[in-house]
Amino acid sequence: MRTKTFFIITSCIIVTGICSCKKFVDIYPPPNMVESNIVFNNESSAVAAALGLYSKMISGNLSLFSGGTTIFTGLNSDEIINTATSATYDPYRNNSLLPNTGNLSSFWNNPYNLVYHANSLLEGLERSTIVSPAMKKQLRGEMLVSRSLIYFYLVNLFGDIPYVHSTDYRVNAQLPRVSKEEVFGYLIADLEEADTLLVAGYPSANRFRPNRFTAKALLARLYLYTGNDAKAEATSSAIIASGLYSLVLLPAVFTGSSSAETIWSLMRDNGNTHEGSFFVPASTTSRPLFQLTTQLLAAFEPNDQRKLITANGWLGRNTVSGIDYYYPNKYKLRTLTSGNAPTEFVIVFRVAEQYLIRAEARSNTGNPGGAIQDLNMVRVRAGLPSLSLSLTAAQVNAAIRQERRIEFFAEWGHRWFDLKRYGEANAVLGPVKGTNWQPTDQLYPIPQIELDRNPFLTQNPGY
Repeated sequence: MRTKTFFIITSCIIVTGICSCKKFVDIYPPPNMVESNIVFNNESSAVAAALGLYSKMISGNLSLFSGGTTIFTGLNSDEIINTATSATYDPYRNNSLLPNTGNLSSFWNNPYNLVYHANSLLEGLERSTIVSPAMKKQLRGEMLVSRSLIYFYLVNLFGDIPYVHSTDYRVNAQLPRVSKEEVFGYLIADLEEADTLLVAGYPSANRFRPNRFTAKALLARLYLYTGNDAKAEATSSAIIASGLYSLVLLPAVFTGSSSAETIWSLMRDNGNTHEGSFFVPASTTSRPLFQLTTQLLAAFEPNDQRKLITANGWLGRNTVSGIDYYYPNKYKLRTLTSGNAPTEFVIVFRVAEQYLIRAEARSNTGNPGGAIQDLNMVRVRAGLPSLSLSLTAAQVNAAIRQERRIEFFAEWGHRWFDLKRYGEANAVLGPVKGTNWQPTDQLYPIPQIELDRNPFLTQNPGY
């Protein structure tokens, strides 16, 4: 309860201070904007600003970090479908987004507001003569990680984007798009710096604030995405060898206060997870908002414990009017009982991903045996038999993609991003989506309102 109260207090501090800016790419800061060097006249306010960012990241419904990435990219790909016609969900399911689609701007606006918050904190720390050097290092590292994570998702959704690294609204209002490769370069540099600033220990309970291995987790992912397999393997190996993390039994991965599998988690002030609130039906006789596609259901291997319709598995099933609806049930709780603290947290990074990153990196560098060992760590946890060490390179690669599909279904857009980076989106989604699918659907359109405000922005092809 103390943690919950602290998050609420710090969130209020930021709402009236740094975070009160509604939009920074194209408008002036509001009159009540608090200058960073005033906010950080003591260490408590600097920490409060960081905590305020984490609280803001998962506030609201269905924005980038509050369930939106999981749900909308799940609809984009072949993971989930909405069970009733919806003006909100149909454009994503049908891959028929337009620059003026209603909630599209939240995937642009909200992340850039979070970037502004992080930049404000970074600039305030640099100017502060009160915050200790040790605290400056810790908070700078946290903000570099947070900003990098925000940009990672922006790039994967929109492709080339403006890269904003200051709070100078005059400059930010006219920034053009820069290439995805250039943005990834900035993120890798920031994360490599964060790796030197942060320490192994967590600065908060329940792993709510980033540590050194949080920086490494995103860094390993970026190395993999950019083809630096040697560094991807070395970085994921450092996380696995740290002794801080381990694969846990399936029921404990997404529940409990501090799973040993969790590298970084976020907590809502007034609820459990957005994923739980949208995926879990209101009752055992209610039709869920979303159900798994037949393609995903068929992709599970026999005896995979992740497919269990029990408290031990990651699927749920409701039968309504004689129809079985299977839905994601990694997070089990739909609501939070009044007066209680949250017990399910948003898992941003977990160590299972590091095993699969290392498996892919090892396979790409000619070490199929090592890749299979990592794959088997995840498979055995799911109740599946170990793969043979005699698999061919092609079979290993196919097994990696299969395992990523099942382990990360309905989780943070992994499937959508993997289909694109493997170059499989057209081949996989064309038959599933039919005439709704166009190759240009792999990127979201830039919201029209942003194009109108910034003449230096250009639209993605196909829109």
